[in-house]
Amino acid sequence: MNTAPIGIPNTGIGLFHCIHETIKEPSFSIVDLPQPFDIINMEQKKMKLNRILLLLAPDPMDASTQDMMGTISASIVESDANLHLFNNGSKEQIEHHLNQLFLEKMN
Repeated sequence: MNTAPIGIPNTGIGLFHCIHETIKEPSFSIVDLPQPFDIINMEQKKMKLNRILLLLAPDPMDASTQDMMGTISASIVESDANLHLFNNGSKEQIEHHLNQLFLEKMN
């Protein structure tokens, strides 16, 4: 199995993606770790992981699920403000942000 660094530089965030046939419904979860631990980030540097952002989807994935997951993933790194939100924001603040994002996409 190939792995890639999942730590986002200059944050405490790790972004995990998993697509598998046993996953029945797409899911986005935020896990705040009780204690940080060291991982390698996307720049191949050591960082402290404090929060996991977990994107799960079924395989195969339909086009609307691909679009939804891509929107979430892109939003995380879209701006410094979004990085700050996903790194430090409450789950409610992040949920509000994503709701607004999807409402904009629907219009």
